[in-house]
Amino acid sequence: MASMINMPESLMQSCIKVANEAPSDVQSNLIRAWDNFSPDIFESCNKPGQMKACLFSLCWFHAIVSGRRRFGQQGWSRKYSFNTGDLVICSNVLRSYLDANPIVPWDDLRYIFGEIMYGGHITDAWDR
Repeated sequence: MASMINMPESLMQSCIKVANEAPSDVQSNLIRAWDNFSPDIFESCNKPGQMKACLFSLCWFHAIVSGRRRFGQQGWSRKYSFNTGDLVICSNVLRSYLDANPIVPWDDLRYIFGEIMYGGHITDAWDR
C-alpha cells in the first residue's frame, strides 16, 4: 500500500474513521489530564503526598480551563490553545518548587500557574 499514490475512493468510504476529539465533560477532562502522569512522578519528588494533592488540583484546573472551550463565546471570548504541554510544564515547575521549599508555596504556585503559565495565553480582558 505504500507504493499507492492515490487510494480508491470506494476503499476510503468503506474504512472506519477514527477521530480524537476532546472530552465533553469535566470528569473526562480530569481523567484525560491525570492520565498524562505515571506514579513515578510522585516518587521522584521529596514530598510525594503533597505532590499528588497539588498535581490533582493542577489537573482539575486544567480540566476546567480546557472545558470552557466547549461553551464558545460564553466560555472564552477567543479560542485559546491550552494543551497538555502546559499541564506537563506546570507539573515540572510544581515538582521543582516542592523540592526547593520546606512548605508548599501556595501563593507562588497559584500566581505562576494561574497568571503566567495559563494566564499568559489569555489576551482578552473579559476572560481574565
